Amino acid sequence: MEEEGLAANPRTFDALVVGACRAGKVEGAVVLVRRMVDDGVPILYSTHMCVVGALLKMGGSELAVRYVRSFVGMDERLDTELLGCLASKLVNLKMAKEALPLLKEMKQRDLPMGHKLKKFYDGRGGNENGENGGV
Repeated sequence: MEEEGLAANPRTFDALVVGACRAGKVEGAVVLVRRMVDDGVPILYSTHMCVVGALLKMGGSELAVRYVRSFVGMDERLDTELLGCLASKLVNLKMAKEALPLLKEMKQRDLPMGHKLKKFYDGRGGNENGENGGV
């Protein structure tokens, strides 16, 4: 593509990232995202969610959290979506311990939470230790 003088756009990269994730090549997908950042190509929300989902399927909640945190602080709306969606996915996977720090960060940054996440956080993680019971 580049040899023909064509530039990739966000949708082109999204298709490549989705393909890499579906093929189980999550490291390749992350390399593509890194290239997007380096080249200044805007990253679609769906691109992020595909990578996060693939990292979680690999059993890598830690990797998914690191991935999301690498983008936090650039855009408040993206922060809300990335932190909130990952926290929600972790709660659904019965990984409350991993979700609570993300929700605490959302609270500290004054980012809006969906009703279910807010209820979960207030009931379980609203204190400093997150010791209000289990899922």
